[in-house]
Amino acid sequence: GIDGLEVCSRVRTRISSERMPIIVASALDDTNKRNEALELGADDYITKPFEPREVLKRAEIQLAIRRVWGEPEPGRRPYEVLFETIPNGGIRVGGGGGRSWQ
Repeated sequence: GIDGLEVCSRVRTRISSERMPIIVASALDDTNKRNEALELGADDYITKPFEPREVLKRAEIQLAIRRVWGEPEPGRRPYEVLFETIPNGGIRVGGGGGRSWQ
């Protein structure tokens, strides 16, 4: 069989992020696995056990991001419009004209 991360990767290569967000639910609360899931195309990562209301809220947030920001540029996920990495490991909120932290 295949694991959830492989499923995520396969789905993401066929269906774009703006059309279908992927929220990975895993028993592993491991930073490396979380980052791997996000790099493979997951839009969010939640660890088990979880509250059903939390999953619902996370799904609502993903859909709201898509409504507010519309479709991202080809090859970019919706949150990348909101948060971009900058040199030296910092982040910029709000894309090119936003606020930066290092």
